[in-house]
Amino acid sequence: MLASPEEIASDVEGVGLDSADLRKVAAVAADRRTVLDEVTRPRLLTGDLWTVHCATRVSDYALSA
Repeated sequence: MLASPEEIASDVEGVGLDSADLRKVAAVAADRRTVLDEVTRPRLLTGDLWTVHCATRVSDYALSA
């Protein structure tokens, strides 16, 4: 959990954009690490659909009925 916000912030900075808000999220996550470590079963939340979790092309989707 802690690596993802830092990696996203680095990617954002790499293209010349401001990552201050992402760095704040990373700092809060690091500060609340003990609470995050209590999660033992992953759950999909509406907010989980970040850019790192979404396919970028229709061909990336493997949908089945």
